[in-house]
Order: sequence, then C-alpha cells, then structure tokens
Amino acid sequence: MEAIERWVGYVEREPPETWGSQQNAVVDDQLAAARSADVSATHRRRVRELATTTVDERDGE
Repeated sequence: MEAIERWVGYVEREPPETWGSQQNAVVDDQLAAARSADVSATHRRRVRELATTTVDERDGE
C-alpha cells in the first residue's frame, strides 16, 4: 500500500508528461502478463464485466 501512496503523490506533484510513459509501461506489462496467463474465457468475461461496472460507478453512470 505504501508504494501505491508514493505513486499517487508522485502523480499529483508531477505533470503527466513526466510519469505518463512510466504508467504506460506498467499497464502494457500487466496486459502482456494477463494475455500470457492461462485463464478461461469465462474468467476473462467476469473480469471485463467487473472493470466495466467499476468504471461506470466511478463515472456515476
């Protein structure tokens, strides 16, 4: 949790041009890891639905 709090502080202090490429690298690596994992289509669908619900709730939809 401490690492997340440090990252949030960094993102709040620095402009996106500074940290954007770093965040993109993390996201790209996570996507690559997820794609290489042996998960079922059902699991992928549940994760996608949860992500959609989470974003919708955050955006007030």
